[in-house]
Amino acid sequence: MRNNPAAARTRILSEIFSQVTLDQAAALVGILFEYRFVLSPDMGNSQTDLFGRESVELLPLDPQAASIVVADAFDLDHDQILSHFQENWATLKHSIVYKGVVADLRSHVAVSELIEHTRWV
Repeated sequence: MRNNPAAARTRILSEIFSQVTLDQAAALVGILFEYRFVLSPDMGNSQTDLFGRESVELLPLDPQAASIVVADAFDLDHDQILSHFQENWATLKHSIVYKGVVADLRSHVAVSELIEHTRWV
């Protein structure tokens, strides 16, 4: 897992969810697109925080890359996930499905923080 952000993301997703619906998969793409993940020291990463513990921040992904991570975690078709994300993201990001997925991710032992990423235009 050391220095392998894709493996860390895939591991976290597959540990939280045994399987996902298409809406949940699209919500995960949105989360990987909109949030930075700060991982807990037990993920075995290479940066050290102010207290001497190892931690790392995973930056947001573009939707294409995020759909590949989600597809790999659940053995799904990334084109279908990406298409569903693109068609439904405007409404999905305000849904209970999205809020539930965010809560599940925040509760994972490896995720110390989820920080909404501000994108400057």
